[in-house]
Amino acid sequence: MDPVKLQLCELWWSPSFLLQPEMTKCRDSSIETNDLYIRELKSNPSDLLSLGLQTESLLHNEGWWNGPSVLQSDELPETVCECSDPDEDYLPELKSKNSKDDIVLTLSSNKTFFDYIVNRSNRILTVLRILSFLFRFISNCRNPESKRKGSLTSEELTEAEHYLIKQCQFEVFSAEVTAMISGDNISNKSKILNLSPFLDNKGVMRVGGRLENSQLPYSGKHPIILPSKCKLIEMIVRYYHEKYFHLGPQHLLFQIRQKYWPIHGRNVCRKIVHNCVVCFKVKPKEHSQKMGNLPKERITPDKVFSSTGIDLCGPFLIKNKYQRKGPEIKVYVCIFICLVTKAIHLEIISDLTSQSLIATFKRFISRRGKCHKIFSDNGSNMVGANRALRDLNKLVRDRNESLYAFFAEENIEWSFIPPTSPNWGGLWEANIKAFKYHFKRVAGNSKFSYEELLTLTTQIEAILNSRPLRLSAYRQFLPQLNSLVGLPAQRNFTATKLFSCDGCAYMRFLISFDSPFLDALAVFSRTAHALGAPK
Repeated sequence: MDPVKLQLCELWWSPSFLLQPEMTKCRDSSIETNDLYIRELKSNPSDLLSLGLQTESLLHNEGWWNGPSVLQSDELPETVCECSDPDEDYLPELKSKNSKDDIVLTLSSNKTFFDYIVNRSNRILTVLRILSFLFRFISNCRNPESKRKGSLTSEELTEAEHYLIKQCQFEVFSAEVTAMISGDNISNKSKILNLSPFLDNKGVMRVGGRLENSQLPYSGKHPIILPSKCKLIEMIVRYYHEKYFHLGPQHLLFQIRQKYWPIHGRNVCRKIVHNCVVCFKVKPKEHSQKMGNLPKERITPDKVFSSTGIDLCGPFLIKNKYQRKGPEIKVYVCIFICLVTKAIHLEIISDLTSQSLIATFKRFISRRGKCHKIFSDNGSNMVGANRALRDLNKLVRDRNESLYAFFAEENIEWSFIPPTSPNWGGLWEANIKAFKYHFKRVAGNSKFSYEELLTLTTQIEAILNSRPLRLSAYRQFLPQLNSLVGLPAQRNFTATKLFSCDGCAYMRFLISFDSPFLDALAVFSRTAHALGAPK
């Protein structure tokens, strides 16, 4: 006969009275009844003390040291009987709460490591940091001699980003990636066939395109292909949306395509902007009217800021950065906008006097060049500044003839729109709205010092001047605004090409001004019929 089988069961009791019966029932049911036998009580060595045996007698007791004799024999005696099924009255945990049989369901998850990492957070930087620290831990375990410590480096974040991108691409474009790895052609039914994809030295799939000989950076010539239905692309678009002060869908897609090429990117950007809580709270309701004809200064090619519109917005409250509590000072932002290219220049003005406006205007022409014609509303400070310029011109004419000739050749004509008609200055009003669009989302109710407000204003100016000249997020022949206003482009030029950069940008602007740019201006962008007055 087989030797007696003993099974030890250690129970981990739960403090909950609801889980304890289920735990006991599961453990008791796992013990087979064939492994249990009944033996007389006198054969139990642990019962010797309860029968009155002294401790000195235990030294020579065979049963105490070796156990019952039945355990030492190969056969069970006839007095040993098998145990029946446990009684439910003795173990109430075995009682079923209802008459139905218990059903055990086994759930299996198909989530991969990529899904687990991406779902850890809604911010791409947080996910990259988690994955970077995980890769660092693996590297330190493999190479304990050269452990990496301290803050994460850009190489570690880039490695984590490439890993996530490759996993995302393989899940959606597995057939294309497998074909490119094996050296075969991708299927003609592939959605990315027109992008001419290829794998770089890191294994990341990029756009092939036809821009290999261009002066764009490598990420601009060959953007990374990303699918549309993936949480990774949503986190990347949301990161760019917040980084560039809550851009709109069109400008947001233009910035993203400098490095990535999302499939159906316009729909993805519109979805992110539409679901943005900050943008939803500050979005105003507009009442549009029929648009009028454009003035000749808007549709005639000319030098940047040759025809300029001026307006003020504010006030904005600033504080002294060396005082926690102190008086707040009102300042304003003066916007200069080119009527031809819509390039802008922002200056901070201390008050609404004519002297402050003249000083601001002098700083503007020193940086952007002389203006030939200026348009503004009919504010008292604007009229006073124009009168002061006329008095200055008259003073110079009476005292010095040579200086008068200089002012006569480069005289500035100042035009005012009709009083109480801000719709005549829709161009600078729209750009003030664009400035406040970014300012409200970043500043909120914060109080800045003068240096902080100046820094924020300059950053917003750079973002607005990085807009494409035409309303298109695709590859375009017209340059960006920053190349027209004299800002350095974000490219690496040789010494020879650097001298002709600004001239080439201006020539491309003149060549393309008459056809696609004017065609875009000819169409009514809002409404082509008159609406009633708002009620």
